[in-house]
Amino acid sequence: MNRKSLAIFGLILTGALGVAYGQGGWYPQNSGTTLYLFDVHGASADTAWAVGLSTTVLRTTDGGAEWLPQNAPPSSWLTGVHFVDTQMGWAVGSAGKIIRTTDSGDNWYDQPSGTSYTLWDVFFADELRGWAVGGKEQTYTPPTRFILNTTNGGASWDSQFYEFDKSPLHGVHFADSSTGCAVGDAGAILYTTDGGNTWSEQLSGFMQFRGVFLTDPATGWVVGRDGVILHTTNGGDNWDPQDSGTLTWLASVHFADGSTGWAVGGDATQATILHTTDGGANSMPQVSGTANSLSGVHFVDENIGWCVGLNGTILHTMNGGMAPPDVTITLTPYGAPIVIPASGGSFEYNVVITNNEASPQTFDAWVMATLPGGMPYGPVQGPVQVTLPGGGMVSRDRTQSVPAFAPPGIYTYTAFIGVYPGEVWDSDSFEFMKLDTRQ
Repeated sequence: MNRKSLAIFGLILTGALGVAYGQGGWYPQNSGTTLYLFDVHGASADTAWAVGLSTTVLRTTDGGAEWLPQNAPPSSWLTGVHFVDTQMGWAVGSAGKIIRTTDSGDNWYDQPSGTSYTLWDVFFADELRGWAVGGKEQTYTPPTRFILNTTNGGASWDSQFYEFDKSPLHGVHFADSSTGCAVGDAGAILYTTDGGNTWSEQLSGFMQFRGVFLTDPATGWVVGRDGVILHTTNGGDNWDPQDSGTLTWLASVHFADGSTGWAVGGDATQATILHTTDGGANSMPQVSGTANSLSGVHFVDENIGWCVGLNGTILHTMNGGMAPPDVTITLTPYGAPIVIPASGGSFEYNVVITNNEASPQTFDAWVMATLPGGMPYGPVQGPVQVTLPGGGMVSRDRTQSVPAFAPPGIYTYTAFIGVYPGEVWDSDSFEFMKLDTRQ
């Protein structure tokens, strides 16, 4: 993210270029790219990676306030990424590409996969044992599907499963180092209980799958075309449909525990985010705030997660994607309309914050100024952390100085509450004018 500094209002302000404010519980973050992002993995509340077209690898170390590109060995695209901690991770993609890092992505190195076909997903149970899945598409004759395995951190990859005339596999996930599941086209569901030494195919009756997640050796979910969600509680002996309430593609699924999970996807006109708190018995849509379809979702706990997708979309939540608490902020300027002389001056205003919830709420409050010409700068006040009891309200009078060297024109003065800098629960604003020497 490009940043600028400007001394205005008596403060050194950092230009908040690229900060996007969202609705609901999901908030856009600036990826710095319009390329398709296929997958995302969060290793902590602060650190995450996203991968996509043209060997795109992005990393954040501040919860997504800033995403920066990393250098990786070239490929057409990277489709899957997995980290076992904040330092060690792998990404896979086109032409059998496998890359590894041991320093949080500062350096990425090729690993030999033994295949020239696309690898769609990767998962590691620990720093040594991992699996990658892929295949040759149906447009080729014959198509293939395969599963690769490593027991030495990717220094060497061996074929565990390979079949001709079968459509590719697109997703893989393990509950532990022994029990895992791989899914793909033509309704493929493969299950292992011995670390992949043997894979048994389980018939699903459906056509195309993209994502899979296991919370324990018996319990898992598969998602795919036409909004399909399948659920097992007996290690895949039975896969039962769950009502998603959508017919859009579901491309990725993640569960924080046996009850709480998310599935994401979409189509050419919309994004889909589904949330469940009862193991998928009921799934409710969440507001995404974007029309770009989503292809990857990952959570570090039941609250903090990311989604990625079309046009470089990155969405972030710190409350499980739920709608924000009902807390409001109101600004009332004194002496409106406010006109600041060319020589500078100040204005006063009142701010009221009200917690309309029954329970206490803790949040940030800050003020941004939009300069003449539309450039946002700030915060000019805050951020400060505020805690209000249920039904509580706070009212304060504030003074804002405007120096003589502030550019002339119309300013918008906006106060926000939420989680600084990008997760806004509510906001309010007013305008003021700064005269120049000719007025």
